[in-house]
Amino acid sequence: MRVRLLAGVTAVTCAAAAWLSAPALAQQSGAQADPNSNNEEGQALVQYVQDVIAGVNVPPDATLTWEPFFVKSEGNQVYVPFTVAIPEDALEDEVNLYYAVVPKGPRMSTFTANPKDGSDTLIEIAGEVTNTASTTVENVSLTVTMLDANGLALSTNQATVASVAAGQTAPFTVEVTEPEGTEQYSVMVDGSAPVFRDLSMRDLPNADSDDMVRVSRAFVAPSGEYELILVMREREPRNAATPRRLALLREDVTLPSFGDGLAISSIFVARNIAVRPEALDPDKQMEEPYTLGNMVIDPITSAGPPSIRQNGELSIIFFVYNAGFDAAKKPNVEVQYNFHIKTNEGEQYFNRTNPQQFNAETLPPEFDLTAGHQVVGGQSIPLASFEPGEYRLEMRVNDTLSGQSLTDNIPFIVLGS
Repeated sequence: MRVRLLAGVTAVTCAAAAWLSAPALAQQSGAQADPNSNNEEGQALVQYVQDVIAGVNVPPDATLTWEPFFVKSEGNQVYVPFTVAIPEDALEDEVNLYYAVVPKGPRMSTFTANPKDGSDTLIEIAGEVTNTASTTVENVSLTVTMLDANGLALSTNQATVASVAAGQTAPFTVEVTEPEGTEQYSVMVDGSAPVFRDLSMRDLPNADSDDMVRVSRAFVAPSGEYELILVMREREPRNAATPRRLALLREDVTLPSFGDGLAISSIFVARNIAVRPEALDPDKQMEEPYTLGNMVIDPITSAGPPSIRQNGELSIIFFVYNAGFDAAKKPNVEVQYNFHIKTNEGEQYFNRTNPQQFNAETLPPEFDLTAGHQVVGGQSIPLASFEPGEYRLEMRVNDTLSGQSLTDNIPFIVLGS
């Protein structure tokens, strides 16, 4: 069976890892950004997401699905390019898109503010905090802010909820002295603000062959548990009698930690991989989220296992992290590719390709793991010898120097030519 390395893999393998930090992405749309705060439509989308977080039931007109990929970034950050899909004609072509990445954990559910025993200045703030994380959280800190009619903070008070069990709600009460001019109150759970958010105006592309419209974006965040809430709303209604329709995606997502031990990125099954002459401008990263350094990946993001024609190729690409290295700062990593086919009698071994080797003999002399160079695995396997059916590619990564190994699996479907 003929197997070839993907075009551009060798060039990217030796490239410096400048793309790993995605710094402009974080600065453009990080938690401190106030996306288009002067835009009324942007404010409406932000409020909708806040209502969703608070548990307000505002049903959307359509739902979205998504396909995320996880790639190591600088420090403990994870870069997540993703694609959302929506049925054709579910929305008009011109939309506003907003999404927020919110940490799992304690969140404000509801609160009230009432005068204490008829006092003019003493106010009792009472409410509930809900813990969306999978573990109990102790000593939950709250910040109570009194604001004037323009939203300017007049004073703040701190409060603490002793403990909130996983998936449970705990009450709190705090007394505050109301400054003169107070018109509004805010209660925030410390650490519950979005770590990433982005607002954009988009023209939806044409639908793919499965009648789904797909849009790709990205975010970056530390490893951990999050909820992604994404809304897409028409800029103009279909007609004067119809309100603007809105689509919603709400997904729990766990970002892996790539910091310790042998690890790999998500495995991209690609239609095509190209190499740019130079890295993408940082301000274009959100528009081309599958560009990593000078590598441009066109991933297959259809629902379920990717389907590929028998006269095509299964092309995969991935990144290996934290491999051991020798005195020459070279790894010694082997990647094995074993194919299995589903039959009426169960799954059976089908065939394999030659293992892929990354070591001092196969890598260029200038390759240096300590300089941030990446081990980039990937092959393109022609499927002419694969009969139509369901398959599983078992991929095993062995690190000889550290003695560690890991296995991942890629289901795929071969269609007749």
